[in-house]
Amino acid sequence: MESIISSDEAHDIPMPLRKLDLDALPKLVHLCDEGVQTCKTFRVVEVLNVSRCERLKSLMTSSMCFQNLTTLSVSDCDALESLMASAAAAKSLQKLTKLIVRNFKRMTQIIGNNHEAECDVETEQNEIGFSNLQILTLHDLCSLGKFYSGNNIIRLPNLEELIVNKCPEMGTFSHGTVYTPRLYRITIKLKHDWLIDFPKRARNDEVEYQRLLEGDVNRTLKKHWEDHQTAATSSQPNIT
Repeated sequence: MESIISSDEAHDIPMPLRKLDLDALPKLVHLCDEGVQTCKTFRVVEVLNVSRCERLKSLMTSSMCFQNLTTLSVSDCDALESLMASAAAAKSLQKLTKLIVRNFKRMTQIIGNNHEAECDVETEQNEIGFSNLQILTLHDLCSLGKFYSGNNIIRLPNLEELIVNKCPEMGTFSHGTVYTPRLYRITIKLKHDWLIDFPKRARNDEVEYQRLLEGDVNRTLKKHWEDHQTAATSSQPNIT
């Protein structure tokens, strides 16, 4: 089975499932065939767990609708290089509250920068919004360079916790501006021995409050990535 929904099936009728688990499907390549223009099959699904689908090449495209999805967990699908094909593919995820991405070798970004798809379905004022996302976990993604490589503004108005664990190549979140007004915790761990737990909830302490006002996700990730690179370089033995 290379796809859950083929181009010959009725793909405009929602699947009567609130939770969908796809585990250990070695032949699965796409959820929907690439020829499907609009897929409403998954619009009722609230929880989607995908794991150990080693040939899976695309998970979410602009033709698919996940308008009721609240929890998305994806792991161990090594053929995936991005979770969403483009910014347009993220438009239906307005109810998403928790996103967990774990254990990928080839994934370089969470949202792909597919220019052709973005030209067809332009996001409002060049923005990507996950209006209800509260928890974002990125764990053991050895090739991940950033969450999104495009220049669109990213709005995460309800994000409260960001965990970046064992993502040694992640030096920034996005090339564009990122708004996270409610973020109170950033946990960064590039390797097993390197952990920064940064509480951003406002305090009476002026130093912490200034750091909250002046910092952002991009700047924080970049600074600590650079600090880690410097520390790693200085710890190497000097061979003469």
